[in-house]
Amino acid sequence: VNISTVTDELIHEEYSLNQDFKTHENELATSIASILDNAKEAIDVFESDAKKFINIKTFVDGTNIKVEISNNGGNIPENLLEEIFTPYFSTKETRNGVGLSLYISKMIVELHLKGKIEVENKENDIVVFTVVLPIV
Repeated sequence: VNISTVTDELIHEEYSLNQDFKTHENELATSIASILDNAKEAIDVFESDAKKFINIKTFVDGTNIKVEISNNGGNIPENLLEEIFTPYFSTKETRNGVGLSLYISKMIVELHLKGKIEVENKENDIVVFTVVLPIV
């Protein structure tokens, strides 16, 4: 996925995926692009002295393919972790967020790609989105 608003110096990629699988390529690309756009926005507004990054990691885990996208744009408040996938929910009140991109990504992944999408906070202000897709 090539996101023109995300510079190469921010993105670190680790691909250990040597598995063919069937998927809806455009839908998957749309979902990943949406997560990357949100990651870019998070690191742009988060004030920290740490070097900002977005990491993309793909790997096979049993009968699934996993795509992990992490960034150090600050943790999501625990009470909002599940709400970020709710339609029209946005943490970008002052930045005109509509609140549909992560909802649409979740619907694409779950309904069209038969997978799931998860989000979790990690230490050091890191948030990890994981897209899990079955190998079919």
